[in-house]
Amino acid sequence: MVKSTRKTRTKRASLRGGNRAPITIYLMCYNEEVLIPHTVAYYKEQFPGVEITIIDNQSTDRSVEIAKELGCTIQTLDTAKEFDEFRLTEMRNTVWKTAKTDWVLICDMDEYLVASTTDLVKEKRHGTTILKTEAYEAVGESKQANISNIRITNIAKGSRLTTYDKSICFRPSKITDINFELGSHTAAPQGEVKYSKKAYLLYHYKFLGIPYRNRQRSYTGRPKSEAMIKADKTGFPDEFTPDTLSQNYNKKLGESVKIRSIKDLTHLRE
Repeated sequence: MVKSTRKTRTKRASLRGGNRAPITIYLMCYNEEVLIPHTVAYYKEQFPGVEITIIDNQSTDRSVEIAKELGCTIQTLDTAKEFDEFRLTEMRNTVWKTAKTDWVLICDMDEYLVASTTDLVKEKRHGTTILKTEAYEAVGESKQANISNIRITNIAKGSRLTTYDKSICFRPSKITDINFELGSHTAAPQGEVKYSKKAYLLYHYKFLGIPYRNRQRSYTGRPKSEAMIKADKTGFPDEFTPDTLSQNYNKKLGESVKIRSIKDLTHLRE
């Protein structure tokens, strides 16, 4: 048996990041009571000791209650009960500026970045300030609106989603401004910008089944803000009928190919 030296133990502790993860995570939320337990559990598995802040846009379901039970910090985004992607984007561009950790991750509840504490420690050593990502639309086949009959991390169908190659994980001490556009699909980072050589997988879990997609029409009844109306921003769930949602889901399912599940990629514990 090889004895563990003090130097080796110190190195291992450094790679693990000690008792506190080297990242703060900000999750955007509106009526996400179904996904919150899955998403929070995933990121706590990937980054032990992580601090997670839920940016809640005045949810009307149990999102806030569940998030509190899971130990998350809640920060409310008040948009007068209207849907305002401009205000949400402003929040994404500023909420991380008080973070004290080496890294921040700003993402939607259905976005899972396949990275670990060890990855972040190594990337910092390499001088990386932003993680490059490679996104996939993962497609589940749940028959339940609460997706209770599937495990998200086991999903192994999907397709490449280049519009979701987002710059959502970066070092706040090096990046002075991230300048996200709507949806964070594009950014114009300022400061010491150095992308990782490796592209980290970013899985998007929007199409988890037709009942779940119909449930996500929870935007219904929440009017768009005046700014959204003036900008003529369309394509959001409240504008889709159940038939349209089903057609979109079946199209995504038909385009899907075999992909590696997150469980296979990260060796998550059962």
